[in-house]
Amino acid sequence: MHERGICHRDLKPENILLKGALHEVKICDFGSSKILDLKGHKNTPFVVSRYYRAPELIMGTPKYTHSIDMFAVGCILFEMMTNTPLFPGETEGLQILEQMSILGYPQESEIEELKTLIE
Repeated sequence: MHERGICHRDLKPENILLKGALHEVKICDFGSSKILDLKGHKNTPFVVSRYYRAPELIMGTPKYTHSIDMFAVGCILFEMMTNTPLFPGETEGLQILEQMSILGYPQESEIEELKTLIE
């Protein structure tokens, strides 16, 4: 999918289908997927269900990559192993606080980089 330039943009447990004893894994619901605009950055940040949303999306940047899908996959794998969401924020503000409580607070250089992505 990513090799073809497609970003799913809404990976969550409900969109991962398992068949048999984990022998076959399929991704479904491509309604939010698209080929990302990596040069013009005309991508909407309002994608991905909140529990699986990467920090850069919560901060509102339209300049993201396929890494947002990989962030969601990490959250999904944690939830599959523990039967509880990794970042269960009730709002976007609480979501970013949940993420920072585990991932740590961003460094000043990361904040400056994020500012350039949002502009």
